Amino acid sequence: MHLIWFRNDLRLHDHAALWHAAQSRQCLALVILSPEQWQMHQDAPIKINFYLRRLKILKQQLEALNIPLLILNIPLWKDISEQLLALCQQFQISTVHCNIETGLNEQQRDQAVEQLLQQHQISCEYYEDRTLFPLGSIRNQSQQPYQVFSAFKKKCYERLLIDVPSCYPDIEAQPKLQLDLSQFNFNFDKFSEAYRPETANPYWPVEDKHAFELLNEFIADRLKDYKTDRDFPAIDGTSQLSPYLNIGILSIRECVQALFTSSQGYFQLEDVGQQTWLDELLWREFYQHTLHDFPKVSRHQPFKENTKAIEWRDAPEDLAAWQQGWTGIPIVDAGMRQLLATGWMHNRVR
Repeated sequence: MHLIWFRNDLRLHDHAALWHAAQSRQCLALVILSPEQWQMHQDAPIKINFYLRRLKILKQQLEALNIPLLILNIPLWKDISEQLLALCQQFQISTVHCNIETGLNEQQRDQAVEQLLQQHQISCEYYEDRTLFPLGSIRNQSQQPYQVFSAFKKKCYERLLIDVPSCYPDIEAQPKLQLDLSQFNFNFDKFSEAYRPETANPYWPVEDKHAFELLNEFIADRLKDYKTDRDFPAIDGTSQLSPYLNIGILSIRECVQALFTSSQGYFQLEDVGQQTWLDELLWREFYQHTLHDFPKVSRHQPFKENTKAIEWRDAPEDLAAWQQGWTGIPIVDAGMRQLLATGWMHNRVR
């Protein structure tokens, strides 16, 4: 039996770890919810609500493929390794498949899991899925990581000229598993109650159809004017795909393939809007690689050492006014109120 551990990659399509796990034809799926860890990471309720709504759909999609999804509530990541070992032993799991995550806490969690499982002859397989290029693979002539985006981008362009990463094939339904899963009943409504938004949240539908429609509509109708329209927060000129990339409803490969549809998936820049959006996707790539190469940025340390000398002003009332959008500066307040209401803020306002 193989186990696919979903994290921030809640989709069936173009999913590296799922595709490899599904080749076994005996695959069980897992999601671990960690409310105390979310609180430590200051994850907003609106973000968690978005994740849980998508998780409910993923469970239904997996069931249609005869892949049961187990949902465990393990409040802190430090306790995952022991409970995951027990689960693997219960269902005679030989291999755990999951996609690589870049944050320092996430990597420490995965290292602890892998170390314990290997002691019990259970293997862990990790896959590059969140980035276009494997972490640690974009290097300068001295084989050091880039610290400047322009040079990083140039190297990415060179790689894309050779090969634009393609998407994984869809997986097929597997034979039904004869397993007793009665102890794994999960009450979505009860768990989600703590993360219910104060008002109905119409901003982020979680269906695949909506995510792909948003992507395709942006490519078809707004991409050509993206370079200029993205600078004006009052214009609906950005893709607004970041939430869908964040929890993995869409993959970065799907975005790039959509970008190059007119050239049959080959790297060919036809207008400035296309190039500008590609550069924005590569900014995302740059930050993912930076998290991997410079883990200090996950420890509240600045990327540039000289900025450590900046003196921060201790002004709780001013901080609260900014957080609630009451500074009196219209563009700042508009951005903060947008963030509070929708969980998203326009790039230029950020």
